[in-house]
Amino acid sequence: MADPIRNLLDELNAALDASGEQSAEVQKNLKDRRDRTKEVLDNEQEITSENFKQADLQDDLIKAIRTQNKEEEKELRLLIARGKAQKRINDQVEYQVGLGKDLVENTLGQLKNIPVFGDFLYKTLNIEGLAEKTGDKIRENITQGFVEGATSGLVEAGFARGFSKLLTPALLAGFIGLTAFATQGIQQGLEKGLGLTGTGRGALQTLFFGDKADAFEKEFGQINALSDELARDLAFSEQRFGLSNENAAVLSKTLTDITDQSQEQVINNLKNVASLAKQNDVAPKKVMEDLASNAEMFAEFSRDGGEALQRASVNANKLGLNLGTVGKISEKLLDFEGSITSELEAQVLTGKSLNLDRARQLALLGETDRLLDEVIKQVGSEAELARMNAIERRSLANAIGVSVTELNKLAQGEGVESVAQQQLNVLKSIDEGIKKIPPGGGQAGDVTANV
Repeated sequence: MADPIRNLLDELNAALDASGEQSAEVQKNLKDRRDRTKEVLDNEQEITSENFKQADLQDDLIKAIRTQNKEEEKELRLLIARGKAQKRINDQVEYQVGLGKDLVENTLGQLKNIPVFGDFLYKTLNIEGLAEKTGDKIRENITQGFVEGATSGLVEAGFARGFSKLLTPALLAGFIGLTAFATQGIQQGLEKGLGLTGTGRGALQTLFFGDKADAFEKEFGQINALSDELARDLAFSEQRFGLSNENAAVLSKTLTDITDQSQEQVINNLKNVASLAKQNDVAPKKVMEDLASNAEMFAEFSRDGGEALQRASVNANKLGLNLGTVGKISEKLLDFEGSITSELEAQVLTGKSLNLDRARQLALLGETDRLLDEVIKQVGSEAELARMNAIERRSLANAIGVSVTELNKLAQGEGVESVAQQQLNVLKSIDEGIKKIPPGGGQAGDVTANV
């Protein structure tokens, strides 16, 4: 497939060669356009280098837009798009090089910290600077992969070569694969009272995922509570969603205990929750911490594998609250006598038509996400709350079991689309799309088109 940037460079070179009869201004313009196009292409030679620098063409684009130069604007948008793609690839290269270096540094740090003979082994094996050498080797392999994949244009070729050779050099196999694994296994075996036979964990966990395995061992009480495959999955989830070892272990133990889900299913569900949080502009890490710190609520209110609580956490954090607030609301409403008394008092003091019967029903059923929606509906808008005096606000907050500060945040949720409402709207749209299909039947894609 022809490269549009190279085609552009060829066109500009040809125009510049044929510009002898034209003014100096026209020739300068052609030369400037040729030079910046060449700069973007030349940058591809440095795409795997730590010194890569993206071409800055934003000012040129603004000038072209201001002067209504459509031809140059089109060129610049093409060059900027290529520059951004180059930057994304370079960021991936730097991330993978850093990941490889960290892997080695962490392993060597564990080796060096082994009591009595760890420091001796570190010096005897002469492995100072191994992390940097590993990073350099990964960069070389990725660069070579790009060269080999250039004819087909496959970006993946570079990364595939870099990673396939990551663990093959004799440096890693000899120094880390044998020495560190064996010595660390002996140390952990002695610490856990297992003698010299090791920890009972696989090699990958012993070397690279020790912290994760320790967290799962603490929660499940078993040395081999974490599989190698799940350990690798958690390593990526930690980077992408902020799912820490401790939170993953706590939630995995809690949800496998109260549901028939496996650890893998629990972690996959948590990744879905993290994606849901991102869609609602909530930090996934914040939601994960919220779920873990309120794990006891799963035992009390979970009815669908914990999905309602997970959605409730996203909704609550969207308002600057957390599951702790949802828990307080549920406890207040489930104290039927006290809740009804407080509700009546709030009605008398505020003159507000308050009806928490539906909220009490949802709390009893464990539908915590819909409970939050119902409470927000009963609280009303910020404008309504602003018209109340301090005593009225306090009575309303007491009726639903929250502080006045939390009440103010709940009022901000009036008109904000909750997760449950988002899902309902999608289903309604699909339903409308189906209704619009002709009676005689339709074709694939008709529903999507109608939606």
